[in-house]
Amino acid sequence: MKKFFRLSLIMALFSISAYAFENNTVWLNENHNAQGVKKIVVTNNGFIEVFSSNKNGRQAWGRTTYTRTANGLLATWKGHRSGYKVVVLEKIQNHKMRATIKYLRGNGRDNKVNIVNLRKYMDPNKKYLGKWINQDRGARGITQINISSLNRELLVEAWKSCSTGECSLGKQRIRVSNNQIVLRLDRGNKVVTIRETRANRGVSTLEVSVSRNSHNGMTKSKTFYLTKSRRR
Repeated sequence: MKKFFRLSLIMALFSISAYAFENNTVWLNENHNAQGVKKIVVTNNGFIEVFSSNKNGRQAWGRTTYTRTANGLLATWKGHRSGYKVVVLEKIQNHKMRATIKYLRGNGRDNKVNIVNLRKYMDPNKKYLGKWINQDRGARGITQINISSLNRELLVEAWKSCSTGECSLGKQRIRVSNNQIVLRLDRGNKVVTIRETRANRGVSTLEVSVSRNSHNGMTKSKTFYLTKSRRR
């Protein structure tokens, strides 16, 4: 009964409504050196996890369900003895969040409130994922590139024009380095460098440079521009 009353009191502090919240997201404390809450993970099946740190090391609060509020999410964890931990997430911008963390003690005299500013974790590989098409159908060279995620690496398959239409240059597992992808073909004699360029009118573009060492020691290079296909 006491537990029900306390949770009812917590919920009464916030108005509940249907709020469109991003699921399957990871939020990181903007202050990397701060103790306390370091990371919050929100999943699409109604669960939330909080990870914190203190002088004794890292601590996982465990997974619990959340409730949608007018501006974000609310979740509670049973703390030590009769205390509770309450987290209220409020959206500030597309990639920023504010977490109000309330530590409710059993006697109420030692209650504490912390405010943590969070930013959404952005996968640096995500911008490369998809099928990229050379819109110049008459160009001789790279015609398309398919990039998919493979754990922390990328699986990259490039295609070029050939007598039969298109020929695959094979698949390679690559890690992004210095904001670019480098494929080495023909025993290293051919180098394909892939970089993302700024989106023009909402269209994402890859700059693909192909360099080849010729027999006379000269290096020949050519650049292609591929745009992301809307069909995945």
